[in-house]
Amino acid sequence: MSSNTNNTASANTNSNAVQIKGNIGQVPVLGNLPSGAPVLNFNLGENTPEGTKWHEVSVYGNRATYLFERLERGMFLAVSGVPSTREYKTKAGEPRTANKFRANWVTIIPRKPKAEATSAEVAPATLPEPPADMLTDDDIPF
Repeated sequence: MSSNTNNTASANTNSNAVQIKGNIGQVPVLGNLPSGAPVLNFNLGENTPEGTKWHEVSVYGNRATYLFERLERGMFLAVSGVPSTREYKTKAGEPRTANKFRANWVTIIPRKPKAEATSAEVAPATLPEPPADMLTDDDIPF
């Protein structure tokens, strides 16, 4: 585990990792994998020219517990990780695609009231380095 100059909570990196920024849409939910390891799930709304694109974000290990205590609905985040998609059908039988995102890094971006904020003034929040005993990719069952 190495420190990051962007003050982010980090995990193993992946060459296919991408970063998205957006607001948490619902209250994050903390659960457990069958092994008992914690997993945090939340939806992140990314603003695009076509409208809001929703991502189902998952965070694993001790980082999940750490972030569960700090994240709230509406917070603005930068999330780096590995994206994937899941195909499913609605109850009416219509095909849909879900955008899933396995987060490696999460940065909380504080927002000032609109009257005071400028793009140069908004800086990422400082998060302490996560514990060394966090899960690795080999601990995740998929």
